[in-house]
Amino acid sequence: SVNLDKIVLLDTLSHITIVKDVTNHDHRLLGKIDFIQQEIYLYKQSDDNLHRDRFTLAHEISHILLDHGRYLIKDTFSNEDMNGESRNRNGFISKLEFQANYLASCILMPKKTFVDRFLEIYKKLGLTPRGKVFLYNDKQECNKIMVNNVLVGLSRHFNVSKKAVEIRLKDLGILFDESNFMK
Repeated sequence: SVNLDKIVLLDTLSHITIVKDVTNHDHRLLGKIDFIQQEIYLYKQSDDNLHRDRFTLAHEISHILLDHGRYLIKDTFSNEDMNGESRNRNGFISKLEFQANYLASCILMPKKTFVDRFLEIYKKLGLTPRGKVFLYNDKQECNKIMVNNVLVGLSRHFNVSKKAVEIRLKDLGILFDESNFMK
């Protein structure tokens, strides 16, 4: 998996202070970036979740790499933001959050490495492509099991959540999710 500690040492990020395991906070929040103080806060949750914490750090780093400090003084990151479900943000802020989520997923799951590992898992499971995409997430139990097996394998390999893997698979056109079209 990608070593975020090495990324933090880059010149672009060397001025940033990362404060981990902050306990005094609103428990809906996962992280915060303060562009004025040049600090990233990672909030301690009641359930330790390395995958979520890695994504949160990559998300906050992405705000810096994308130069979102031109538009923001501070920004918080919650579970709703991670899942793309935040409804309390204006359109512009939602776009910045989408960009940070997207770049975080690219940092943690680089395309070539991700696709290569996906194909290894896919082959190991004895799966073969059917149609234009490799995986279908629909109501069929066999497809649900197949998708879950792939998500678990990639999640473990890249040390990210199954949700982050699912989003990356969809983005790369590997996973077709019927639920997106049934709404």
